[in-house]
Amino acid sequence: MSDRAEMNITFFDGDYSRNATLYDLANMASHIVVLSDHTMDEEKADMQSIFTLLNLRDFKVRYGFKYNITVEMRREHNQSLVATDDNTDYVVSSNMSALFLAQLAQSPELTGAFRELLSNEGSELYLKKAGALRCDGERTVAEIRKIALAREYVVLGYMKGDTFACTFNPPLNDRVVLDPEDSVIVLGEK
Repeated sequence: MSDRAEMNITFFDGDYSRNATLYDLANMASHIVVLSDHTMDEEKADMQSIFTLLNLRDFKVRYGFKYNITVEMRREHNQSLVATDDNTDYVVSSNMSALFLAQLAQSPELTGAFRELLSNEGSELYLKKAGALRCDGERTVAEIRKIALAREYVVLGYMKGDTFACTFNPPLNDRVVLDPEDSVIVLGEK
């Protein structure tokens, strides 16, 4: 007998440009994952994902539905268009989606960890401004981790504010120059 919590995945196929289809999906779901249409141009696919996300957010407010949303975006600069302080929405790049799926396929025991990360309870992923964390300037990754750990955050990487380029799990002795508006990717409860 397995001690793993069971995870049910249901694929819902339909015309998401129709409100009735989205309503049916929203009414039955606890977590909705919107994948990018890789047969389309990146920009058009991202715009389609953005409209779907905005409609799903509207349904949450209008009908009081309770679900989390994860949306795959192919162009990183489009992710900032839908950024919000709502801790139930997650916008991820295509490479991050592939990494999650590859990790789960290789190590199903990580299901609990991903459930924790992608739920709106417990520890979550945050982008914290380097200036607000007081780790801007030139520092080693070890120094940045020590500063963040004092605030009860685990550092996973950083994102440059001007290009949205992300670096995950850099070596501890790497020297990094962070501007105050660059972000540190952290795991924490607040």
